[in-house]
Amino acid sequence: MNLNTLILNLKNSLNKDNDIIEIKEIQNKISNNKELLNKIKYNEDISSDYDIRKYKHLENRINYKILSINRILREIIGDKK
Repeated sequence: MNLNTLILNLKNSLNKDNDIIEIKEIQNKISNNKELLNKIKYNEDISSDYDIRKYKHLENRINYKILSINRILREIIGDKK
């Protein structure tokens, strides 16, 4: 199996990942919430908003997955760019 096939498989797998799907839904929900967008625009406190907290939680989980993928890629291809 070549690297391009592995990357395509990874991409397809990520598109089915529950965290990815859920963060996309939260992004849409946030972008449709005009009141929340105004708070963001005027730097008001949004830390208590459930959708924002959920988004940040999912973002952290996805970032952890990305770090894990990068670690595995480094093991596969080494330090080559």
